[in-house]
Amino acid sequence: MRYAWLLLVLAGTLCDAAEIDRKTFAVSLPEGWTEDTQSVLHDPDSYVDFENAACTRPESVAGTFFSVMVQKKREGWSLSDDFLQKPKEALEKWLPDAKSTDLTKWAKYGGKGVEREGNSLVLGRYRLLVFGFEHAGRIYLIMEANTPSCAGDFAQIRQTFKVK
Repeated sequence: MRYAWLLLVLAGTLCDAAEIDRKTFAVSLPEGWTEDTQSVLHDPDSYVDFENAACTRPESVAGTFFSVMVQKKREGWSLSDDFLQKPKEALEKWLPDAKSTDLTKWAKYGGKGVEREGNSLVLGRYRLLVFGFEHAGRIYLIMEANTPSCAGDFAQIRQTFKVK
């Protein structure tokens, strides 16, 4: 019973989570996360941005977000290094002096990606991740971005993310 308070906190956190269930994926978002339906690219089944405004400084041009892009795999498409080249170049522009790590796994899915973490004049300490994987004839592209204050939210996102 010494850790009963921890169970109450965890239960409260899980109860406040937003359950997202789409045709191509499902995820349980931590408290405070919302779907950005105003994005020009928004499509509930192929491109979705989720954000946590509480983790974004008002003067910041970017904040804490999680994006999922799902496309039907087409002839000639694969998760080659070329496929991720443009996202990698964008990350290098945002965080030019950051530490870069190549990834082969995100959540429970194998694929290819890169994570950059460092300091930005505009954002302060910041982390950006782009990861792609294939499943059931589809290509999934995952993007994460956060300041240290919401870094822990991504553990729940990764744990609950499931493709269909």
